[in-house]
Amino acid sequence: MVKFYYLPTAEEKLNLRPILIDDIGVMTTYTSPLEEPLNRLLKRLLDVVFSFLCLMFTALRVSRICLALDQLFFL
Repeated sequence: MVKFYYLPTAEEKLNLRPILIDDIGVMTTYTSPLEEPLNRLLKRLLDVVFSFLCLMFTALRVSRICLALDQLFFL
């Protein structure tokens, strides 16, 4: 068992904040950049745009391969 002790004055200096991990309350100083709504939105947009570009690139490559095979076998 790990015990965590802190002083109320240390909490103010360290900017500790409570979070839940598996229904256990703990104190942390870590903040994730994705906790900010704007950062979360920008990441989602980047994910969607990157995925779209990858899918389009793959579709173009596959269509070019299919056309090449079609010309090769059905001349």
